[in-house]
Amino acid sequence: MRSGFFEEWRKRWRSFKPFSLIFNYVLQDADKRQVGDERVKLWLQKLKEAAYDAEDILAEFAFDGLRRQVLAKTKVLNFFSCFASLPLKFKTAHSIQKITKRLKDIDEEKVSFRFIPFNTAENVVPNVVDAARETTSLVNESDVFGRETDKVKIVDMLISDPGSSSAGATTTTTTTLSIVTILGLGGLGKTTLAQLVFNDLRVKEHFGSMMIWVCVSEDFAITTIWFKILKEIDSSSAQSESSSKQELQKKLEKELRGKKFLVVLDDCWHKDLHKWEELILPLKVYGAAGSKVVVTTREEIVASTIGSSYTHDLQLLSNDQCLRLFESKAFVEGETKNSNLVKIGEEIVKNCRGVPLAVKVLGG
Repeated sequence: MRSGFFEEWRKRWRSFKPFSLIFNYVLQDADKRQVGDERVKLWLQKLKEAAYDAEDILAEFAFDGLRRQVLAKTKVLNFFSCFASLPLKFKTAHSIQKITKRLKDIDEEKVSFRFIPFNTAENVVPNVVDAARETTSLVNESDVFGRETDKVKIVDMLISDPGSSSAGATTTTTTTLSIVTILGLGGLGKTTLAQLVFNDLRVKEHFGSMMIWVCVSEDFAITTIWFKILKEIDSSSAQSESSSKQELQKKLEKELRGKKFLVVLDDCWHKDLHKWEELILPLKVYGAAGSKVVVTTREEIVASTIGSSYTHDLQLLSNDQCLRLFESKAFVEGETKNSNLVKIGEEIVKNCRGVPLAVKVLGG
């Protein structure tokens, strides 16, 4: 077992921003309130137990890594024993999934307590950014398998004239703005598909410099999203995130009025119709005919809430596509593939059930 495997998981766990940062800033308030509130006390106990269990998982994996390092030095480790750690890896991956689900449930329960975030250094609420989930428009196309048909379909739709229709799509002539939603389970490659589309030469020629990528994630703050759009258009923009909605709207009007643009809103979770309408309104009002918005989400209700012109339901990869992806991660390019290892890879791929993220992790 490569020692880097454990270290990678340790880094991911330590930098798990949705929990580590948020919890750090509310625990002071929770600690004070548990004295007179049994519900808060129980919540803190569940959080503590989950943290201990997480450390136990890492400790078990670390111990196995050290044991195998000792065996390797004494030349006891051989080719076949390399696979002895596979059950532990699968067990660890399953345990991490379970503990992540527990922490997510605890995080969601936290909302009902209305804890007051507190920064001990400045006594102010910090601007918490989930850097672990932040995405960009950059993509390595050679690292993507099985999404060419999806890409072509969406690209054709984005560069089509307003009011024209593509296969499976419904468009409207009552607005200058069309919204295309990429819908699918977590790990299917929604962001990757959006990146492929964003970087397509036909799309770049069609929209020119007015191409905007914004990672939304779970923090659906309208002024923050407007600010990010403005910064994508003009990095030297004088506006700040603390600017009022009126100030940001005026700046959006100046930058978007009469222009055709493409805006990608990646990783959207929010389901509030009123907030979506408020967010999209400046884009609808100021954008020229042919302007498009691409939204990626795993929530079907988001696609219906925002009034998508077309929803692209992303499907699982085929077994052959998964195997090609797995081999690209597991083998060095150009090397002769060991037939025994390929057979093991085929069995692993079957258990990934068409989810590319699972294939990438296990192949790596």
